Amino acid sequence: MFNIHKFSHHFVVEEPDGYLQNAIDDYSRQFLLQTQSFKLWNNKVVKKQHKMFGVRTTHPLQYRFHINMFDHFMTFMTQKGFTHYNITKEPMYTPKPAEFKIATSKAPWKNQPAIIDYLVDNGDAGDDAVAKVIELQAGQGKTLCALFAAQRIGVRTGLIIKAMYVERWLDDLARPGGVYELNKSEITVVRGSKNLANLIELGLNDELEYKFIVFSNKTIALYYKDYIKGVDMDKYHGVMPWDLMKVLGIGLRITDEAHQDFHSCFKVDLFSHV
Repeated sequence: MFNIHKFSHHFVVEEPDGYLQNAIDDYSRQFLLQTQSFKLWNNKVVKKQHKMFGVRTTHPLQYRFHINMFDHFMTFMTQKGFTHYNITKEPMYTPKPAEFKIATSKAPWKNQPAIIDYLVDNGDAGDDAVAKVIELQAGQGKTLCALFAAQRIGVRTGLIIKAMYVERWLDDLARPGGVYELNKSEITVVRGSKNLANLIELGLNDELEYKFIVFSNKTIALYYKDYIKGVDMDKYHGVMPWDLMKVLGIGLRITDEAHQDFHSCFKVDLFSHV
């Protein structure tokens, strides 16, 4: 018998015994990008660090995989003879509502209304989370589509982005001529663990008023790294990564330029419930 906990973007196998660990380790190997060695011009051999598209922690012993692999995982386990399990589905919380006003000079163009409809439509998913991807060339309006969709969805929104793109997004979020033109009380940028801890404290005390929260992806990555390494989470007021969005009241998570830090973006899903 083994236990699985399903979240919006990932699932967790909890406290497996030794036999199950061996089977899960076999399953996990397909998500390991192997280390590669190559020579430089001076014949020095260097190794490119491998990346694991899954997470294993030891205290407690847990394996985390992307939710899109759930059926594949269950088939693999059944073939290995593990047919007795309990599945617990984490219910979705109610996020904080947020009203965003579109600047009067901004309007969708060409094919953008259809893209915005696609982002907003939850289909038959009901209250379940739905991940959407926009594939557009540079300058074709990914940011505008995302912000028009967020305006229609109407909940507190979080953006996870490389620090080098923060100012570009602020141009559309909080400056004259932008899509929203939010004021300082409506938007904040989270850079560094101390900044994140302060925001979490506001969320826990129900004192968080921001409509839009911009996170440096390195700050989020460090938060996950601390958890994986077993750092005392009192540093973050005891809030675990999968509870972060709930504590902050965020109902919509946006990621931009995902291809540039793909592994980091993937790990966000492995800890997300939003």
